[in-house]
Amino acid sequence: MTDVFLEYHTDDPELVKLAEDFWQLTPENFWQYSVKELLSRTGKRRQELMGTVHAAALAVCRNIRCVECNSPFIVRTRTDLPTKPWLYSTYRCLTCIQAELAEERRREAEKEAIENQRLMAVLEVLKSNQDPYDYRLIPYYDAIVACSVMIQSESACESGDIGRLNQLGLCASDGLARRLAAQLHSRRIFRFGESTGVEALSSNSKDASDYQYWALMVDWRFAPSVDQSSFGNVLRQLNAVIENSKGTDEFVQAVRQIWWETSRDAIEQHLRLQLRQYGMPEFSVGEKFKESFDYLLERFSVPKARYIIYRVAKNAAALSTRVDFNRPRAINTIPGAIIRDCDRAIADNWNINGYTYKWDTEEPQLFTFIFDRLLRTGIAGFRLTSGVLLEQVLKQQWEERYMFAPGSETVQ
Repeated sequence: MTDVFLEYHTDDPELVKLAEDFWQLTPENFWQYSVKELLSRTGKRRQELMGTVHAAALAVCRNIRCVECNSPFIVRTRTDLPTKPWLYSTYRCLTCIQAELAEERRREAEKEAIENQRLMAVLEVLKSNQDPYDYRLIPYYDAIVACSVMIQSESACESGDIGRLNQLGLCASDGLARRLAAQLHSRRIFRFGESTGVEALSSNSKDASDYQYWALMVDWRFAPSVDQSSFGNVLRQLNAVIENSKGTDEFVQAVRQIWWETSRDAIEQHLRLQLRQYGMPEFSVGEKFKESFDYLLERFSVPKARYIIYRVAKNAAALSTRVDFNRPRAINTIPGAIIRDCDRAIADNWNINGYTYKWDTEEPQLFTFIFDRLLRTGIAGFRLTSGVLLEQVLKQQWEERYMFAPGSETVQ
């Protein structure tokens, strides 16, 4: 027979009697009085009855004991006894459970503190790296990114401190900003700044030569110049590299790469923005999306491509409201719709008014740098330049630098 013992919290004989009747068991371990009988006798509702019983007495089962501290099992409801037979052998009281959880949290905190100290040591080595860099030999692609950063960040020109790259507006998404930061760090141009927190390092980091980091959580700084010049002079060196190499093969490849990367990124983010406005779910960019973006940008400038993206997103949202379509299926139709709208726009000679953000403050800084500084066409060129037209412009700049004679090449 289950041994239920009552610890009374009242001297009221009626409440004591109610608690005894509520918890009284027969020799066969059945309840002597049903809850329905007690409700009828007291005229209370079920919740009121339970509250009164719990206030009057605490029921404990003395033959069910905590395996750690030997305290008896507290019976909170009638169903605790018949529905939890496993408690007879493995019961642990709430006090012991809470003590174990507190000890586990203490061990985790201690382990985390030790891990943070290890990562802090790695981070201090990275932040103290003062190996110089020769900006006169910087690759053209990196020179464009670095110069754009200095234009956007006043502190970068004064002290070399960049901060977090995704806050400078170089590109439309954090994804591309992350790749740019990682590339310039791998080239030893970007270094860990003094204000970088330990959260920027992954726990998989082993030492200063084998580490992983979150590029968007690093407060970057420029590497010191090999000639120990100021960062204002570093900007002049970057400008010299950019101006002296215009029209070269490296110039053509770098401008082409940056335009395509920034344009794909801008189109993807514009599509996400449009779909978000219609309450459509997020999507992952697979090969079909990449192919459709390239098809679109090959034929249209970024501002005109944004208009086609707007049309396609609106149609996909309308399609998702049909009974035979769901939203993921509607999103899957977008790559094909982009290609079809491109073909229709060319075949029907659409007059597209492209969508352009504020040129100096809202468009990605890499766009303004390419068209204002490198191609010298400004916002007018940005509104017109597609992938095909970009190749023509780059070819023209290349030809302006190199003069060809039959069987030979003469550099101007």
